[in-house]
Amino acid sequence: MMRPVGLLCGALVAAGVMGGCGSPGSEEAVDEIVVETAPQTAQSVDATTSPRAPTSTPSEPSDADAQEPYIGPLRFEWPIGCEVIVTETVERDAETAQFVYPLFIREAGDNIEVSYGELDVIHFRDQPVSAADQAQLAALFAQPSFTVDREGGFVSVSGVDDLLRNMQAAGVIGEVPDREAFVSVIEETVLNQYWGSWVGRWVERPEVTAEVMDDVVITRVADADIAYDLRRESLTPSENGSAHLRDTTTIEGAELERFLAATRGALSGADESEAFSGVDGEKVTVVDAVLDPVTLRPTRVRFDDRSTIEIDGQVDSRVEVREWAFDWSSPSCP
Repeated sequence: MMRPVGLLCGALVAAGVMGGCGSPGSEEAVDEIVVETAPQTAQSVDATTSPRAPTSTPSEPSDADAQEPYIGPLRFEWPIGCEVIVTETVERDAETAQFVYPLFIREAGDNIEVSYGELDVIHFRDQPVSAADQAQLAALFAQPSFTVDREGGFVSVSGVDDLLRNMQAAGVIGEVPDREAFVSVIEETVLNQYWGSWVGRWVERPEVTAEVMDDVVITRVADADIAYDLRRESLTPSENGSAHLRDTTTIEGAELERFLAATRGALSGADESEAFSGVDGEKVTVVDAVLDPVTLRPTRVRFDDRSTIEIDGQVDSRVEVREWAFDWSSPSCP
C-alpha cells in the first residue's frame, strides 16, 4: 500500500534525522524520499469533496483551435497579493494521494514570498481521509514557504521551524538533532521539484529559439559539479495563448556515479570522495508544463523522475511522479 511520502518527513529520513515516517493508524514506515512506482498513466481522482477543489477542468481544443509551438522569450511576472488554488497528485504503485492548498504570493522586501495555506488531504491510498487522520496527514504533507527574486530565481526556504513544531504537535516526528542537514535537503527538493518545475527551470533559460533544443548543463550537487544532457521541446499548446514546454534531463555513465556519490555525501554524511564503482544505468527526469509565456503562470505541470541503476549486480528502479493543477481564477489574481 502507499506509504506517506510528505516532503518534510521524507527529508528527515534522508537527512538521517529519523528512521521512517509512520502513517496514521499504522506502524508501516517509509525510508526513502522518493515515490516508487511502476510506470502508470495518471489516474483521475475526484476532488469535489474539498471546498478548495477546482470546479472544472480545461477541455481539449478541437483541431481548429490548434496553434504552432511557442517560439520566443519567457518572462516571470506572478501578481503580488494573488491566491492560487493548487491541486497536487502523487502517484505510487498505481495508487494516488491528492491534496489541495492555496498558494499566497506576497511581497517580501526586494523579493517575493510564496507561502502555503491550509492543506486539505482529499485522498490517501485512494480512499477518502477521515477527520481523525486529516490533521496528521496535513502535517505530514506540509510544505515550507520560500522566497524568489523578482526574476523568478529561487532564494531560500523559510518557516521551517514552525512546520517542524506543527509536525511534532501532530505526533508525526520527535526531536530533530540536525536542523542544518534537514533544511539543506528541503531546499534541494523545493528547488528541483516544486518551484524548479513550476518556474525555476524556465527562467534559467528564458528563451525558446526552436521546437527542439539540446544542451549539456552543469549543475551543483553538494560539492560536485554534475553534467547532464538537456533536451527542451516546445510542443503544440493545448490551450490558446499558452506555451507547452517539456524538459528532459538525463544523467548516465561517469556523471551518474559522481551524482550518486555527491547525493550520498549530502544526505548521509558519508565521504562524497568515495565514488561508487560498477554503476550502470541512467536517471531521466521529464518536466512537462503548460504555462503563460508572458508571466510564467502555469496551468498544469508534471514532474516525472525515473531511474534504473545497477550497482555491483543489484538493480534498483524508482519512479516519482507529481502533478499540479493551478487555478488562477481568484479575483485576487488579475
